Amino acid sequence: MRDLSTKLSQQEKEQKIIATLSVANSIIQKNSNNPLKKLFESLDFIGTIEENNQIKLSDYRNNKLVYLQEVNKFLNESCPEDIIQNLNESFNIDLFKQSLKENILELINVNDFNKLDIISLEILKIKLLAKKPIYVLGFDIMNNYHLQEELKITYNLNIVDIISILFDKSNKQLFFIFPNNLFVYELQTNYFGYYKEKLSVNINKQNYLSVISDEINANLLQLYIKFEGKFNDNLFGDEKKTKEINNKNQQQHYRNNNLFVKS
Repeated sequence: MRDLSTKLSQQEKEQKIIATLSVANSIIQKNSNNPLKKLFESLDFIGTIEENNQIKLSDYRNNKLVYLQEVNKFLNESCPEDIIQNLNESFNIDLFKQSLKENILELINVNDFNKLDIISLEILKIKLLAKKPIYVLGFDIMNNYHLQEELKITYNLNIVDIISILFDKSNKQLFFIFPNNLFVYELQTNYFGYYKEKLSVNINKQNYLSVISDEINANLLQLYIKFEGKFNDNLFGDEKKTKEINNKNQQQHYRNNNLFVKS
């Protein structure tokens, strides 16, 4: 949460509060009618709305739920009561607070797996292959390229080394598996970094699925798996067995080198 500096003048505090709530209101209302924007522009403020905005959606990895929760904290814990009362003369703050809470609750209840878990495996596979959005807590877990880019920059990782990307449907978190490294993005907290708990063994492309299933959670969806080849008849000398293994792997992993990883 971004607290307002005590060194700011009353006017500076007002312009930062109005700017921050204006941006949040435009996201909540999803239309061009934003009275806070008009209010900001009508007053003798310095700088633009974006320059004065204290809470940016991009700072929360475009996670609208966590972003709006931070706006709610800012409004209730950091904004001086006298400024809120003055603002209420030009803008219905109580209505804004109610709308903010309703949007937060709405995002908390968004879970596409409520529908996806009851459809056929083939339909789910088609949705994955088509890169269609899958929303959980209002966050599109399929659109995770910006998270991959952050891993690349923060930890100096080569994205093509990703072994797999998994989604933990129970704990609502994304796993990015690299050789000997497990990174997690928690949708509910916006935490992104090394998995906090110590695993019993180092993970690799042979054991990662069993280790994560046994030690973290087994309710997983594999969004991506690095595939470097396929089983063939010459390897097993048994056409029936080869088809059986290929079919099993296809159903479990939805293999495709370029499906969800952006190098």
